Amino acid sequence: MGFIKTILGIFFLINAIFWGLFPHTTHCAFVAKMGVLICPSHWVHISLGIICFLVTVLLFQWNMFFPMKM
Repeated sequence: MGFIKTILGIFFLINAIFWGLFPHTTHCAFVAKMGVLICPSHWVHISLGIICFLVTVLLFQWNMFFPMKM
C-alpha cells in the first residue's frame, strides 16, 4: 500500500505544480490537446492546483489529521 500511496502522491504533486504554477496559455494548450474546445477560466486551473496540493498533503499526512485510536 505504501508504494501506491507514494505514486498517487507524486501524481497529485505534479498536478498541483502544473495547475497551480504554470501560465494560463500552457493550461489552455494542454486541455486543447485533450479535446476541450473552450478553455476554462484561470481560476479553475488554480483551484485545481490547490485541490491537488491538498490531496497530496492528506495522502502523506493522513495519520496526523486522523490519528488511529488504540
